Amino acid sequence: MSAQHTPEPWTVVAPAVARPAPVVTPPAPAVADNGAMLKLGDINALLAPIQITAAGLESLGFAPVAIDKSARMYRASDFPRICNALIDALRVAAGEALA
Repeated sequence: MSAQHTPEPWTVVAPAVARPAPVVTPPAPAVADNGAMLKLGDINALLAPIQITAAGLESLGFAPVAIDKSARMYRASDFPRICNALIDALRVAAGEALA
């Protein structure tokens, strides 16, 4: 009498998603505050084709230092730090899109 062989059950494993290694944005070089200001529109012109709102800048930690009529004014010396904060936010978004 021969023994019947029962096949082992299959285990389904989802393929691993390759994630890029985390990249740390180096700190922006210190820029002396010479009093120069940028309007929100100026920042958006420099960032084109990306645009950001005053609320978006505030969520990144950059509040306007003045309001001239309806224009929000930011320190021009903060622009490199604004760029780095945006880069970090984009990297987080890209990582979440891969998850």
